[in-house]
Amino acid sequence: AGRLQQNHPQHRLEQQTQRVDQLTIQLQHAVRNRLHRSQQRHQSLAHRLQRVSPVHQVASAQQQSQSLAQRLTKAMDSQLQYQQQRFARVTGILNSVSPLATLSRGYSISFVGDKVVMDPQDVQSGDILKTKLANGEITSKVV
Repeated sequence: AGRLQQNHPQHRLEQQTQRVDQLTIQLQHAVRNRLHRSQQRHQSLAHRLQRVSPVHQVASAQQQSQSLAQRLTKAMDSQLQYQQQRFARVTGILNSVSPLATLSRGYSISFVGDKVVMDPQDVQSGDILKTKLANGEITSKVV
């Protein structure tokens, strides 16, 4: 009777149905696993691609370029200000020792010809003196 039941079409149909159900479950698991692995691989590749993307490298280079340009501008402004201050100091020093500054303080410079008169013995009676002042020149004759 047991053998007859095993060969009965209804019993065989139930066994085949169970087998189909088991295979369906296994197939679903396999498809899910395959899909999950594919998604993980896709995410990994997308992440790697994003890291080496030239878009990020270009953006980074642009940012670095802007930063360097700002630093250069600040350095140039600082250097220009330093040189302007230095120029003002040197100009002040030169003005303090220049003959024109001496004249502006009320002094004069006398010449006989092209020579500066440094001593009264540098002139003789009858010499023509040209005396430069801050605001002009005087011509005189030594007596």
